[in-house]
Amino acid sequence: MIARARHKAQHAGADIDFRVARAEALPWQDASFDVVLGTMMLHHLRKDARVQFAADAKRVLRPGGRPVLADIGPPKRLGLVELLHRKHHMTVEKLAQVVGAAGFSVKESGDVGAMSLIYLIASAVTLKAERG
Repeated sequence: MIARARHKAQHAGADIDFRVARAEALPWQDASFDVVLGTMMLHHLRKDARVQFAADAKRVLRPGGRPVLADIGPPKRLGLVELLHRKHHMTVEKLAQVVGAAGFSVKESGDVGAMSLIYLIASAVTLKAERG
């Protein structure tokens, strides 16, 4: 996949640095990104690895940054994608639990509108200072 993506980026003249890394051990410095995008991969991870991914996403995000997640949701029909993932799909609730455990709050979520895809956009939870 990475070789194909590199080829497509080169063909398009895009200057993109592709790196292979584990989702639960992101190799970037703290506060490096405005957005962490997780697409079509969380259903492949164990629950503890999903939680670690969200924690690491929070670490590499700049203040005000956000995770954007998209994955295969519960089957709506029995197409090939749904058939292959009928036991290992995600739900918006599962995605919300993953980001919530890392200290994010859900800002938007729902169906993508294609196949059985779902999405979630979150932001870091900010605590209001107590007034004395």
